[in-house]
Amino acid sequence: MKNRLVVSLGLVLLVACKRRENRQLVILQKDSIHVPNKAEVDSDSNQAINEKQEESVTQLDDKLKKISATQYKDLDSLNMPRCNLDSNGFIKNLGVTLKRRCDEVCETQLFEIKSGKTMPLPADYDTGLLGLLVSPQCDRFVTYSSYDMPDYDKYYAHRALIVLYDINNGVGLKAIEQKKTFSLNEWSIREVKWLNEKSIVLKLYKEAYSDEVKFAYFKVKIE
Repeated sequence: MKNRLVVSLGLVLLVACKRRENRQLVILQKDSIHVPNKAEVDSDSNQAINEKQEESVTQLDDKLKKISATQYKDLDSLNMPRCNLDSNGFIKNLGVTLKRRCDEVCETQLFEIKSGKTMPLPADYDTGLLGLLVSPQCDRFVTYSSYDMPDYDKYYAHRALIVLYDINNGVGLKAIEQKKTFSLNEWSIREVKWLNEKSIVLKLYKEAYSDEVKFAYFKVKIE
């Protein structure tokens, strides 16, 4: 009788322990959460950022309207800004100037003279910006850059890039606002001029650049 009692107590304890283990296992499984590793998070984030940046670039190839070389040349008189420009071609009295640095890759930035703050001017290409052009009214400017070969797609997303900025009231970098970004995939840029405050004209070429390259001239709205 005594032995039976001992065995019964042992079975009760064994069952109780087993239930406790199972309960702990259920709690642990319930509290467990799958956390993606850093590489997974970064990969998804970078993809989303790249897709968003690509969506924000407007392609201009199918929006170009051809003009003659004479019409292009006649715009020189309209491209004289009504404000004074410094030696770097940027607006005087705005408290900002241009700085350029080349070390394998060229970079151009706006430099706020009073504070030393800088604003990078985007250019996708190793040679950096080809030019910056202030509008005749001095209330906006465009920057432009491009690759000078047709095989741009081996190295870059676009063959040419144009960025539009507004110049608002005030001085310093706070007065400058990046507005829109445009691309060309079929043409390289040689030069840009203003047609009016909402349109520019472009001197472009298709083949690899050389002294014998043939230029074509177009106008296009950018706003």
